[in-house]
Amino acid sequence: MQIGNDLTHRLNFEEALALLPERIRLALTSQPGDLTTDLKRLTFLKSAIEPSSEIKIQSYRKEGFSTYTIQHSGHDLATLQFAPLFNGEYLIRKTWLANKQVLTTTEQYDENGRYLGRYTDLSPNLLYVNLTDMEPECPIVSHLYNILLHEYQQADQGQAKSARIRVIENMIRYLDQDPEFTLSYKK
Repeated sequence: MQIGNDLTHRLNFEEALALLPERIRLALTSQPGDLTTDLKRLTFLKSAIEPSSEIKIQSYRKEGFSTYTIQHSGHDLATLQFAPLFNGEYLIRKTWLANKQVLTTTEQYDENGRYLGRYTDLSPNLLYVNLTDMEPECPIVSHLYNILLHEYQQADQGQAKSARIRVIENMIRYLDQDPEFTLSYKK
């Protein structure tokens, strides 16, 4: 995240949020529920932006996380990140820059997708998987597909986490059935 740009140093958190479409504000500020509900808020965020908007979203993968960086007029306002942990759990990290401060919260979910609370470990043991771009419109859904592929490959050696497979398959089905989203295979 770029630190030191003038726009975000002049804005407080509420002013920065006011610049964003409602769907993105909810992704940043909503209280945690369960992993499926919270990931639904994060998926396909680019579709919430009008093409002529000063708000832009970059999506990429970095250091084991699927990441969205939200910008206003070329200045970073926030990042939203998702990553699986090696032990079968998951993290969602939200970071924003406002009023000369970087504010970060990291939410932790168990292997069944239940919310556990705030995560405080500064160096989580992330599960790094091959990252094939399977859903071009959403790095988080691509990440979910790649976690599934990893677990299916682990099954050959008797080391798959069946709870993780069940949770991720259910999340992808849930997104696929939601009329608000269109997975690329349907286009």
